[in-house]
Amino acid sequence: MRLRSAPRNRTSNEGIRHIEIDNISFTKFKDAHVRIEGGIDIAIRNCDFSFSANNGIEIAHCSNVRMENSVISDSNNNGVEWKSNKDGYFVRNRIRRTGMIPAVRRWKWDYIALNITSADPTAARPVSIQYHRHNRYLGVDFRTGHTQIKNNLIRGFCMTKDDGAGIYTWDNTYGDNFIDNNIVLNVLVPAKEPASRHGLS
Repeated sequence: MRLRSAPRNRTSNEGIRHIEIDNISFTKFKDAHVRIEGGIDIAIRNCDFSFSANNGIEIAHCSNVRMENSVISDSNNNGVEWKSNKDGYFVRNRIRRTGMIPAVRRWKWDYIALNITSADPTAARPVSIQYHRHNRYLGVDFRTGHTQIKNNLIRGFCMTKDDGAGIYTWDNTYGDNFIDNNIVLNVLVPAKEPASRHGLS
């Protein structure tokens, strides 16, 4: 199944339970392709999300969300917003060309492939985030504890913004984070910007 050109976000639900989204292609939406808040036991598998005018995926305040084997490409702001979730995982996904399309509508100007935040940082537990390619700014930005970031290939970041990293956090004292077996390649910063970018920061 292929869904395209939705006026807002096509899949937007609050409080849903025991739902599986499998083998669907979403393209050219004016907002997020999928927005789920307060859900329990959600599975997203084998899907393709392309050309969102804002964030590709937004998952917030959910429990036991599993997202795997999917592609999120050409999102205009962030590829994936993972906020205040616990348990679950995000594995074997590919996030490509986040914020890289010129001359289109801008939102918050973040340009992060995977943005992990939480109102209770010690309760957030996304696990095994994988593969990010060509990001305008950050590959993974996490501000949480109990977070595992492993087995990633992050290839291309800080393509147009400086002061970032392939894997990035700031003022993170929540503890029990595990970062292992990641490959970070190909930083590129415009010549007029100062040289402040790192593989891990």
